[in-house]
Order: sequence, then C-alpha cells, then structure tokens
Amino acid sequence: MTQQPQPISDPAKQAREAYAQSEKAASKTLENLVSSQSFAESLALFTSNAVALSRMAQIGLDQVVRMTRLAGRTDITRLGTQLARTEDKLEHVLQVVELLESELQETRSERDQAREAAGHPTPAQGGRGRSERAQATQTPSGNGKPNGRTRVPRTASPAIEAAESVVAAKDSAEDSR
Repeated sequence: MTQQPQPISDPAKQAREAYAQSEKAASKTLENLVSSQSFAESLALFTSNAVALSRMAQIGLDQVVRMTRLAGRTDITRLGTQLARTEDKLEHVLQVVELLESELQETRSERDQAREAAGHPTPAQGGRGRSERAQATQTPSGNGKPNGRTRVPRTASPAIEAAESVVAAKDSAEDSR
C-alpha cells in the first residue's frame, strides 16, 4: 500500500474557514436570542432602569445644588421669566413716557401759540418760564426763609399717576395668572 501524499494545507485558509463557521453559528444564536420575547422584556426593563437612574441622579444633583444655596436650573428659569416680565413692563413705561413727552410738547406749543395770540411774551421771547418762577420761590439769601411766596410741594403729575396705574393694573393682571 502506497501512501498518497496529503495536500499541504494553508493555515491562513483554515483560520478563515474556522472564523466563518464560528461567525455563522454566533449569528444564528444571536438572532434566536434577539427574536425571543424574554430579550424584549429584558431590554425594556434595562431601559426603564436606566431612565430611573438618570432621574434619580438629576434629583440628587438638584438637591445638592439647593443645599449649597446655588442657583439651580429651576431658579434660573424662574429668574429669566421674571426678567422678561420686567423688561416688558419697562418697555411699556417707556412708551407711556414717550407719549406723555409728546403730549407735553404739544401742550407747550399750544400754550406758546395762545400766549403769542394774546400778546404775552413766551419764555423763548424773554417771558418768565418755569425756571424763573422756581427761582422766585427760593430764598434770596439762602437762609431757608421764603422770600414772600411759599411754594406748595407738588405731588406727582397726573401723567405719572396714570402711568403708575397702568403698570399696577398690568402687574395685578399678570399676578392673577
């Protein structure tokens, strides 16, 4: 009996074949595992646990921040909301002030036109304006005694009172929300 020579095998080829066989077996096994109901239940349980852990960590960090008395996320959000409300109120007051200034300018021009029509000099023409009237109520010597005329302290102008009432009404409307 003569022996026939065995073919010389390539070790790299054998390794590739072994890898392909093990890959096929692992693929089939993992497909069976993933398609099972128990895997879906395990995945859902793992996901819910991960979400719960994340929530617990967030609550814990919020409590740590609160204990250190630093501004937390909710505090910053609340402050941002209050800042936006304050900016809106300020913008509204600015609009009211601009409106009142324009009305005051119109009133002054109408007054000056009426004075010119009546033949009285306007402050621009050398008549006594507001600053001259104010100086007339001051003391000439600066000793605190009035110079014959007493000046009644002025309360807030009706325009300012109107602006304050508008802002107060807006505040109460926003607070009631």
